[in-house]
Amino acid sequence: MAAALAVYAAAFRDYRPFLKPGERAVVMVIAGDREQAGVVFKYIEAFFDHVPLLAPLVQSRTKESLDLSNQVTVQVQTCNFRRLREGPSPFVFAMKFRGG
Repeated sequence: MAAALAVYAAAFRDYRPFLKPGERAVVMVIAGDREQAGVVFKYIEAFFDHVPLLAPLVQSRTKESLDLSNQVTVQVQTCNFRRLREGPSPFVFAMKFRGG
C-alpha cells in the first residue's frame, strides 16, 4: 500500500508550481527498519520498471531513491531523525513500525 501511494504521489501530481528553480519535491516513505525499507523500495522500483507509462519518468536511481523527470524524488528511509531530509516534501508516508 505504501509503495502504491508513493508512486501515485510522485508520478501523477504536479508539484512544479510550488518549487523554486532547481528544487526537487521529495515523496518520502519512512519505514520501521532496513528490511521493511528494502521491501517497499523494491515494490516502488517494480512499478516504475514494469509499468510502461511510468518507466520513462525515471532519470536516475540510487539504493534508496529514484529521481523522476517531473522534479520529484521518491525516497525510502528508515525511521531515524538524523537522516530525515529537510526541504519540500509534499507527501510523507510513515509505515507502521514492527514492535514487540
